[in-house]
Amino acid sequence: MLELITENNAYITLMIAIGAGLFAFVKWIDSRNQNLRNERYKSYMQLIRILSGSKTSDEQSVCMTEQIAAAWFLLESKGNPPAN
Repeated sequence: MLELITENNAYITLMIAIGAGLFAFVKWIDSRNQNLRNERYKSYMQLIRILSGSKTSDEQSVCMTEQIAAAWFLLESKGNPPAN
């Protein structure tokens, strides 16, 4: 077994490096997808607030055109609210 490792140490090192790189890539993809889901959820909730007529601040109120646009965007979405 020791001979196998010493004879093929370059290949073993390469396989470990490839495995580590693949693991890091998969983790990056997962992190990116989670960030996209969070952003989608925030925008979805903002549209719900606009549609319900909630004020975004003390000085601003939601007008009807914003509510209509929010309803349109929600209807055009895939139909499922994003999971948080």
